[in-house]
This record gives sequence, C-alpha cells and structure tokens, in this order.
Amino acid sequence: MGSKTDKYLYCPFKDCSALLVYENGTKLSLCAECPHCKRELCPSCKVPWHAGFDCAQFQKLSDGDQDQMVEELAKEMNWMRCPNCKYYIEKSYGCNVMKCR
Repeated sequence: MGSKTDKYLYCPFKDCSALLVYENGTKLSLCAECPHCKRELCPSCKVPWHAGFDCAQFQKLSDGDQDQMVEELAKEMNWMRCPNCKYYIEKSYGCNVMKCR
C-alpha cells in the first residue's frame, strides 16, 4: 500500500470509516475533508474537526471538558438552547419565539 512513510488513518465518522492516505508532503495540522463522506476531520488528532481549538488545546481536553468546548462554540455562534428539549438551536429568521420539534 505504498511506502512506510505514508500516513494512513480511517475517517473518524462511524458511518464512513474510509481508509485515508496522507502522503509525505501533506501537513497533518490542517483541516482535511474525507473524499468519501465530504466531512471535515483533523488528520493529526484522527477525530472530527475541532473548530475553534488547535490540536494542542483539543488534546488537553478530557472527555468531561468536551461539554465546555460545545458551550464555547455555542456562545461564539450565538446559539440558544431549546427550553423544552435542551437542543442547541440557531435563529435563522423571524421573531425570538422558540418552538420545540
């Protein structure tokens, strides 16, 4: 499957899991797109893309701190929580009234 210096990884999304190859010249610290499912991933961390955090910050987070990452992203994107189901929602148009699905 090529030389030993190539980087192999699987797409981190469970419904895809395609084998991906990153050749020698590819920088692994940048966001990449899976050619099969077209979703963004971090080839360095081998996880879905962690927007708003670099790899070093993401590696410092433990599983419990991932909630903090979501809350910071929600604050940055001006998302609100539905008072009924607690899902994050984004206002796209209209008044400030929220309706649960």
